[in-house]
Amino acid sequence: MPIITISLSDSEYQKLKEKALQSGYSTVTEFIIDIIDRYMEEEAPKPSEQAPQQAQPDLSEIRKEINNMLRKIQDLINPYTSKIDELSRKTAELAEKIEALENIVKAIQTGEKVAPPEGIAEKRKTALDYLKIDGYVLQKDLKWLRKPEAFFAKLKREGAIVVEGEKGYIAIDREFYEGLVKELEKIKTNDAKEAIQKISPKARKLFEVLLNEGLVIYDSNTKSWKLAI
Repeated sequence: MPIITISLSDSEYQKLKEKALQSGYSTVTEFIIDIIDRYMEEEAPKPSEQAPQQAQPDLSEIRKEINNMLRKIQDLINPYTSKIDELSRKTAELAEKIEALENIVKAIQTGEKVAPPEGIAEKRKTALDYLKIDGYVLQKDLKWLRKPEAFFAKLKREGAIVVEGEKGYIAIDREFYEGLVKELEKIKTNDAKEAIQKISPKARKLFEVLLNEGLVIYDSNTKSWKLAI
């Protein structure tokens, strides 16, 4: 037990002893301990004077703020999500069309018949049907074609116009060819760059290819462009 020592003079001690006896204490020590106890009780803070408890955080408000943040983040992400979904859909459709065209080409090469893929009409089941839609096809665009000679020979037998240039075969749908001839007859400028701008967008690439191959020329007599096919 801790011991506290107090130094007093003889007169001070005698006065303290008399006060203890008058207060009913048998010893000075008991008197001093009682004084200390009463002092400590008086100095102790009352319940109303005690420091207020720290306020607890409002969890409902925190959840509300988190939900608001999540909604804002979702609003920022949604536009990009829809674009990604649309791109995925178009990619899937393109993959289906490429697969269908590959199957048709394989069928032509092997002489087998192939059923049209689901979602593709019966009238588009042959390579010639695709040619009618695109107007023309270039060998250099069919990198996956294993037997180009057989493929373009088949198109020619089915009525397409097929020519062999320095950079590979060129197949043109007959109706598309006739339409191009009529377009060229109306173009009177001998400037190839100006002529290209006057041709329909679908035929511009074909015109450039034929021009580079020397298969389209400008006739100074008729003052028009002609196909040398």
